[in-house]
Amino acid sequence: SRMTHNGPPRWDEDGPDARFWRAEAVAVESGSSPDRVVAACAWFGPGLCGGCAWLHADRAAQLRIKEHVLEETLLRIGGITWTPEVRDLGLATGWRTRLTLHSDAGGRAGFHAARSHEVVPIGDCLQADPALGLTELLTRRWPPDAQIHVSVSTSGRAVVVTSAVGRTAEGPTEHVHLVAGRRFACAADGFWQSHRLGAQVLVDSVRALVGEASGTTLLDLYAGVGLFGLSMSEHWQQVVLVEGPDEEVAIVRDI
Repeated sequence: SRMTHNGPPRWDEDGPDARFWRAEAVAVESGSSPDRVVAACAWFGPGLCGGCAWLHADRAAQLRIKEHVLEETLLRIGGITWTPEVRDLGLATGWRTRLTLHSDAGGRAGFHAARSHEVVPIGDCLQADPALGLTELLTRRWPPDAQIHVSVSTSGRAVVVTSAVGRTAEGPTEHVHLVAGRRFACAADGFWQSHRLGAQVLVDSVRALVGEASGTTLLDLYAGVGLFGLSMSEHWQQVVLVEGPDEEVAIVRDI
């Protein structure tokens, strides 16, 4: 359920044959949790932007909710009993370096509502890195029903628009990122960690798990542009990156 903490939400039935029901809190009538706060975002709430789920809770409570969701999912789907620890990287706002907007029939940009293709026009986003220039993008009129992928790095800001009239782009075609002293590149609308600290934190975590292990061959499955495998290449005679999309393979070969 969305925007709930303790106490019953109001339920919306997905159908008589549904395996489970979803819920969204539309009012807090009694017994409000001390962890509940007033959301800092004007576009957070029932029927509004679906990008964030837990802005109704303080940051410590958000971490506990995420830990519970991960713990329950691992047990329910994988049969794994494990209590995770979700780390706070210390950036409450301005940490997202890439995001995807959608335009409605009138060309106004926004985010989808939760579990919906309905576009909710917004005026800003707390997550967005200021370098994305989101406020300016939201004032533009876009082709109807377009997907607008916006990303930023030291290479600059890239805006890639896909709609019924085709694909247009402004800014760099590739982003360059420096992680653990190594240069990585990815397509402007390709995959990279959206959190500005995410890539370095994940590389540090993988290195800690692997420890001092070394050997002949390191196999990196679902390698993307080689973030993990190449970051540990100094300890192995050979690193094999396994990836499907031709675009990402071509970028790795050029590094």
